[in-house]
Amino acid sequence: MESLNEIKLGKLFNPRSIAIVGASPKEGKIGNVITKNIMELGYEGKVYLVNPKHNEILGKKCYQSLSKVEEKIDLAVIIIPAKLVVDEIKKNAEKVKNFVIISAGFSEIGFEGKEREKELTNLAKKEKINILGPNCLGFIIPSLKLNASFAGGMPEAGHISFISQSGALAVALMDMAKRENIKFSNIISIGNKMQLSESELLEFALQDEKTQVIGMYLESIKDGKRFMSIAQKVSKVKPIIILKAGKNAKTQKAISSHTGALAGDSEIISAVFKKAGILKADNLEEFLNLFNFISDTKKNFAKDVVVITNAGGVGVLTADAFNKKNIQLANLDEITKKELRSFLPAESSVENPIDILGDAKEDRYVKTLEVVNKLPQVGAIICALTPQEQTPIEKIAREIINFKKNTDKLIATIFLGGTKVAEAIEELKKNGICNFKFPNQ
Repeated sequence: MESLNEIKLGKLFNPRSIAIVGASPKEGKIGNVITKNIMELGYEGKVYLVNPKHNEILGKKCYQSLSKVEEKIDLAVIIIPAKLVVDEIKKNAEKVKNFVIISAGFSEIGFEGKEREKELTNLAKKEKINILGPNCLGFIIPSLKLNASFAGGMPEAGHISFISQSGALAVALMDMAKRENIKFSNIISIGNKMQLSESELLEFALQDEKTQVIGMYLESIKDGKRFMSIAQKVSKVKPIIILKAGKNAKTQKAISSHTGALAGDSEIISAVFKKAGILKADNLEEFLNLFNFISDTKKNFAKDVVVITNAGGVGVLTADAFNKKNIQLANLDEITKKELRSFLPAESSVENPIDILGDAKEDRYVKTLEVVNKLPQVGAIICALTPQEQTPIEKIAREIINFKKNTDKLIATIFLGGTKVAEAIEELKKNGICNFKFPNQ
């Protein structure tokens, strides 16, 4: 596989002109959804519609074939039956060098599809073209108002790159992201990842100036050795979070039928991820929480964490959550402990987690935060709170928000409870602070 020195992806993900091959006027058809997404959500480049059955779609001229378009085309989105795809690309390979193949019917369906995909692979190598997919959702670049996919809407522009082997999961995550105030630099569905796999897109995310955090949902890894080599390099610059499916034999079989790929052994992959500096999420909720936690891209990513809590039990459960994780609890030196003892009650614990006791008001949180903020090895601080009778929940939330504005450390909270903490949690989220519902998250 070529490196990104040979594969240029700029025009694929930042095209000045797009042809939609298989555009449709029929409501509900994928060709109609993608056409509307590209034409109606704010993309400012040129758009060419291609369908031999129509002269006009949505009030715009429609070409009988891609070859009839005389102007330069940076990207072609292919939404035609799988059996027609290879010939369509072959006819236009000199003219168009970037393709997104939405069409299914390749390696994921068995022998016939695998042969078709093999032919497509050989064509891509011969003609030196880039192909995303096949069997993919497409991609979205919010900063360009470009939705070249059949997912609805336009996510807010931000600094998270989300690369997904499942299009449906990408759609679900986009919907959840609205609620969590998560914003994206790009969302890319890789489908069967025939040519552009997780490795190439990880390199792309590294080079992309808008991307600061990289999230991936993977069912398989195409070239494990190469991927890990790239990940070790990337993780030193940008954090990588991966949700990896396929923890048992039955799951791996299901994955094979979904995208035509092999999943690999879960325990081995977990160990290798850790060595490469990858943050591995065990489930979708944890994946979203990690996104939220490190999505404030102005912050550093030192892996030592301090927990401040007004409840010893919550502190212990939070400490347990760090077991076997890449992120670890910081060791506090004697100078720091002495400073904490100077204002905390004698019954407090100045170990990490720091227990500031159940009667803690906002001033105790503030002073503790100020001490911990001086520690260069600490990259993140988690403030845990239980709503005890004397706890000024909203005031503490406001002080945490104010503190976040003046620190280079990641800030998260665990406000444990229901209606008593609901209003404070909403205020924290509005100000870009991730709140974990439970300590073990």
